[in-house]
Amino acid sequence: MAGGTATNYTYDYSINKNDGAGWSTMTTSSYTATTLGTALSGITGISASLGFKLRLKITTGTTNTTAITSVYLTTVSTTTDQDFQYPLDVITLTLN
Repeated sequence: MAGGTATNYTYDYSINKNDGAGWSTMTTSSYTATTLGTALSGITGISASLGFKLRLKITTGTTNTTAITSVYLTTVSTTTDQDFQYPLDVITLTLN
């Protein structure tokens, strides 16, 4: 996180693994930044070929003098998983 102080917030998430099951129920654990990382690293069933979507809910617990300017999550991958290419939207264009 840039801006703000990570320890002044709690975090919850919902994930869609693109497996047809849709979004999971938003967690209500009020994770800290550290425990959120542990919880996310324990998620199984994510396919590199399908990808995933993540919703993150950040709740302030202490007044902050600096606004959050960005949030980032580190990930771990393999070179095989990194070889997957996701399709881009295709349009048909005719120029006259």
